[in-house]
Amino acid sequence: MSVSRTVLITGATGTVSTALMHALDGADVDLRALIHEESRADGPHEQGAEVFVGDLDDARSLPPAFEGVQDVWLLTPNGPRASEHSMNAVWAARLPSLDKKQRHSTGLTELERGHQMMRSVRRLGAVLAALTLAVTVGGSAGAASDPRAGTSPTSISLPDGFRPEGIAIGPGPFAFIGSMADGSIYRADLRTGRGAIVSRGPGTPSLGMKTDPRGRLFVAGGTGGDARVIDSRTGRVLASYRLTTGAAFVNDVILTQGAAWFTDSTNPVLYKLPLRGGRLPAAAQRIPLTGDLVYGAGFNANGITPTPDGQGLIIVQSNTGGLFRVDLSGRTRRVNLHGESLPDGDGLLLRGRTLFAVENGVQNGRSAVTVLRLNATGTDGRVVRRVSDPRFDIPATVAAFGPRLYLPNARFTTKQTPRTPYIAVAIPRP
Repeated sequence: MSVSRTVLITGATGTVSTALMHALDGADVDLRALIHEESRADGPHEQGAEVFVGDLDDARSLPPAFEGVQDVWLLTPNGPRASEHSMNAVWAARLPSLDKKQRHSTGLTELERGHQMMRSVRRLGAVLAALTLAVTVGGSAGAASDPRAGTSPTSISLPDGFRPEGIAIGPGPFAFIGSMADGSIYRADLRTGRGAIVSRGPGTPSLGMKTDPRGRLFVAGGTGGDARVIDSRTGRVLASYRLTTGAAFVNDVILTQGAAWFTDSTNPVLYKLPLRGGRLPAAAQRIPLTGDLVYGAGFNANGITPTPDGQGLIIVQSNTGGLFRVDLSGRTRRVNLHGESLPDGDGLLLRGRTLFAVENGVQNGRSAVTVLRLNATGTDGRVVRRVSDPRFDIPATVAAFGPRLYLPNARFTTKQTPRTPYIAVAIPRP
């Protein structure tokens, strides 16, 4: 089984870095992007990158982006501060437990030549060679895996009775896990496995979650019919939104196209929080779902993620196993899975054109992460493999950090008591 590498690209909104992200599409990498302004995060997000905000002028802003990476593509033009930028990047890369190999540009003129070559060179290796010069910062230059993989815990113990469901990771090596029991948020350090409650819940669930580069945690409120935005550093609730007043199951959330989008497994709608300039809105918008996705008995729209080209959304319907592409207007179209389905489909995670879909196994007893390869528009997909683990016990959602996927065991089929134990499981990224 191959183990993907975590790759960081600096200056990720520039022409060359954008072309590089295109070149890496389809490669077995976990892509990160370092940008200067959070308002420009949409482009890298649409490329499937995890986005970090930092400034090469300020070394202290860099460690979260560099944590857990194996390769850095330091793309900066020549200038009076170029050497300082390189030194700051090297300092961040050489912090304890960081690997590794840094790749940096050899000047603007060569980058421009590299960009021109991109148009004609098809093989990824040739593209990268034309763009960059590799220099060793520390560790083995050819290392294929994160050296911490042997020491970081492969499971994270959660409080008894916690009833975990959603997970989000970042910025940095921190996982945020929500409780179905009371909506509390548990923050765990992935390097040690230790953690604590960072935000006490409102008494209603916290389900799907996502973080943004500002460190804000967007939380789906399940049967509470609401959504919250939490400061992931302090646990303070920054905003709360009443999405509906009737029966609801606000299940998952994704950040893309300048908005937070929430699914509702009970009502055929999406809830949209426009984030113009990163500002939180006064209220949410309702986007009715039309087209191929038809609601029935049980759990309907569940996990949500962007399409690979960033122009739409993808939703899994738990009770049918169907996968659907959704226009931003709410029009749905069934994704052609060539006879396959995603039974008990739950959380979704997109990296480039690779989609990881959690099949929680509530109905059929077979918990797995299904790996699919999508086309750019998200209208066609093929199942590549299904991966299971003996430690799975109804995993619900998935998030990635470095060469691993992390899944909290929701244990939906186990009797829930205040003393029921729970864990989140780490597996190598397929």
